[in-house]
Amino acid sequence: DERAAAFARLTAALRQFQSEYSQHDPAERVTAEWSAQDVLRHVTSWHRYYVANLDAEAHGARFVFPAIKYSQLNQEGVETLRGASDEVLVETLNEAHRQLGELVLSGKVTEMTYRAGAKPYPLLKFIEVVEGHIKGHSTSLTRARGKGKPDSRTGAGAPPASP
Repeated sequence: DERAAAFARLTAALRQFQSEYSQHDPAERVTAEWSAQDVLRHVTSWHRYYVANLDAEAHGARFVFPAIKYSQLNQEGVETLRGASDEVLVETLNEAHRQLGELVLSGKVTEMTYRAGAKPYPLLKFIEVVEGHIKGHSTSLTRARGKGKPDSRTGAGAPPASP
């Protein structure tokens, strides 16, 4: 079905991101603000955010959105995971992705809202946006590896404020 195909594309994007990440020193600068490991922390943090949001929706609850700007949410996500090793980050990301797959494929969720007051994304559009987010970070990693200097875009691939 469409959900399974969309989730398979998201999974492929995530595996490509992880493959690209594995070719970097964790301390390597990728953006003006973030190292390669910070990008991994960021992607992991957002995946955990998506799971919490969709899990609440699946159980008929409303997700409590942080009342902060995306830039602050991004930085807090990175900082929260700062002490974690690559191994722990990858395990956490993979577990969040597994949970995300269960939620997407369960049929219990039809849409996702990033923030309070924002227009919800239909589930398939949400998955497409997340896939694009991860691909954007894969591209940033590739550029950093290819040029030896950071991507000038900070927080490249951050989700949009609304659809």
